[in-house]
Amino acid sequence: MVRPHTGSGPVQVNSGALGGTGMIVGSVTVGSGTGNPATFFAGPESNRPGKLTLQRGLTFASDGLYQVVIDSLKSRSSTVSAKNVKIDENAHLQMIDPRSQTMPPGTTLTLIDNTGDSAISGTFKKLPDGVNITVGLNTFQVSYEGGDGNDLTLTVVP
Repeated sequence: MVRPHTGSGPVQVNSGALGGTGMIVGSVTVGSGTGNPATFFAGPESNRPGKLTLQRGLTFASDGLYQVVIDSLKSRSSTVSAKNVKIDENAHLQMIDPRSQTMPPGTTLTLIDNTGDSAISGTFKKLPDGVNITVGLNTFQVSYEGGDGNDLTLTVVP
């Protein structure tokens, strides 16, 4: 799924997947809250990192999943840029690192670049602010106030 063509209105992903690179003009809601899983990813394919820009908001409902690919060999990850981000406490974040290389401590990856003025509303299930998680060979500290103060970032810790 490369370069989604969604028009200018809001996009509702009730099940299945939405992903790609490029830009989506309307707001995006991932999941309907009814239990049907819906997946969102930023990249030319679901197993390669890339960047997807939304000109409006991004909402993850309780049955929404953000799938992130980390390329530890190149110290980069999937990134979505959106204006104002809302995350239901039951929404999930899945991270994979197929290359499984060690990155230098202090390396920061931006998973969500929140271009709105307010902070990200909510956190992903089992991924609170400040927690350390291991993906591949790297341990990261999670921050929902990273980047310019309102982004979701992962920073490699020793």
